[in-house]
Amino acid sequence: MPIHSWGRVLYNLDHFAAEIQRLNLRVTSSVFNLKQLHVLTTELKTSNEDAKLTEEQAKKVRVSMEVVRATLLAEADNLPAYMLSEKRFEVARLVTSPATFLHEHTFTKLPPIAQSDIQEAGRCIAFDTPTAAGFLLLRATERALRAYYSRYFKVKKDEKLMWGPMITRLRNKSKKSRPNKILLDHLDNIRFNFRNPTDHPEKTYGIDEVQDLFSLVADVLNRVAAEFP
Repeated sequence: MPIHSWGRVLYNLDHFAAEIQRLNLRVTSSVFNLKQLHVLTTELKTSNEDAKLTEEQAKKVRVSMEVVRATLLAEADNLPAYMLSEKRFEVARLVTSPATFLHEHTFTKLPPIAQSDIQEAGRCIAFDTPTAAGFLLLRATERALRAYYSRYFKVKKDEKLMWGPMITRLRNKSKKSRPNKILLDHLDNIRFNFRNPTDHPEKTYGIDEVQDLFSLVADVLNRVAAEFP
């Protein structure tokens, strides 16, 4: 067996070492880095590019990796594993990139706090913690509303901005400069039917309800971001 080049002995040893480090398998990593295998890996790395594994080297690799394999299986028995149930939204995207459920440029236009809340809300939905997701989605919406409001009104540094009064003042602007009515209607709907009830400690969300809320929030955030430069 050739020692060097992709998919060969040295590549597999290095790849295995990197994976057990990434997975934080400390015991397996310690065994893998024992002196005998470490010396052998160093020896292989200093060999010629066209070198092939000798019978003696092959035996050392096999014996050492049999010990590592036994350790890996024993350590893996104590690791928790999670199986995520399917949602209406694609689970992998909820965990890694919930921003992709918004319009292309929406996420980058949102305030940093709203961005963080959307990312965490996606993971909460994926891991079946819908009430936490509900709180995060409503926080993101309110933070986006404050940014939107500040485009129409000058906000003092210590001014306390409340959801209801902000919408009322936006509605009362002159027709010529009044914000989008559909957007304000959606914000009022979320405030009245989701945000206000969520303030009460007895309110909890089911996984379907919070996905409905995610759809509403996504629509609002898209409309808000569309008016940002």
